[in-house]
This record gives sequence, structure tokens and C-alpha cells, in this order.
Amino acid sequence: MRHSCAGGTGKGTAVESMLLTIPPHRTATHATSSAPPLPVFEPAAPDELDPITGLRNNIGLLRYHDRLIHTGFATASIGAFRVDSYDIVRRRHGDTIGNMLLAFVSTILLKELGTDDCLAHSGEGEFILMLANQNADGLHSMLARFSLALFCHPFPLPAGGSERVRISSRDSAPAAGAAA
Repeated sequence: MRHSCAGGTGKGTAVESMLLTIPPHRTATHATSSAPPLPVFEPAAPDELDPITGLRNNIGLLRYHDRLIHTGFATASIGAFRVDSYDIVRRRHGDTIGNMLLAFVSTILLKELGTDDCLAHSGEGEFILMLANQNADGLHSMLARFSLALFCHPFPLPAGGSERVRISSRDSAPAAGAAA
């Protein structure tokens, strides 16, 4: 499957010239069964949700992680990334527009996730991604998908114009309690 986006500048930026070929993300399967995937990402309790993005917060991520381990998934990878554009938008346009950017980013990125994966907003422009049954390569592939998806969907500013959304990732590792 080839991912690209229309509406680029045509000036050969790094993302535009990549024309990434990224396999579609596969939903995690239960480690001890060949049955269809079991949903781990059940509805979160109100205290597990971030009010700005609607994603799980840090408490929700920890509870998701516990359920993932107790459900029997063989591996999980976790990584953190930052929305670099958040501070710029917030400085130029205020906190309300900065929060709108975070909600926008969440909406775009949720479309890229499998049913057993978790995206959490941990504060300010920071997000945490946990992928069930994925190693570090799968995590890096998903972060590349996120970057491309955000590049393809600039954030529309309420006063007109748009802001290109960029993310930077942190080091990743197997999740505690899961095999690498």
C-alpha cells in the first residue's frame, strides 16, 4: 500500500519525496490463540480520559497496560512523541487554539491505530503510544505513519491559513512486563 498526500508544496521536501511504502498496521492477535483479535481498548472510565483530546490520560494508559499484560499479549512497544508545532501555535494564537491543535492531532492519529493499540495524551504537547504485539520496528513504522498523516493534514487556523504539524519521537522500548 502506498501512502502519499495531495496538496504538497511540490518543492521536494523530505516527506514529500519519500513516498513511503508502509504496510497497513495489523491488529494485534491474542498470543495463545489463532482466533480473531480480542479488543483490549475497551471504553475508558471518566477518570482515565484527557479532557482536551478525549484520549486516555496517564492513569488510563497504566490501566490499559495492565489489561494488555493480563490478556496475554506476547509483546508490546511503547514510545513517546511531541507535537513540535504545539508551542508555536500556542505562543502565536493562545491556549485555546493550542488545545484545538491537540484535539485535531488526536483525531488524525486515531485513524492510524489498530483496535488493540493505545494513544494517550500525557500533557502539553506530549503523547504516548503503546502498540500491542509490535516490536520497536513496528513502533517506528507507526510513528512514520503518524508523521505522514499529519503532514497530509495541516491544522486549519480559525483566523484563516493553516499550520503544518510536525512531531518528534523519543526513544522507544518494549513495555514493562512484555517480552521484547
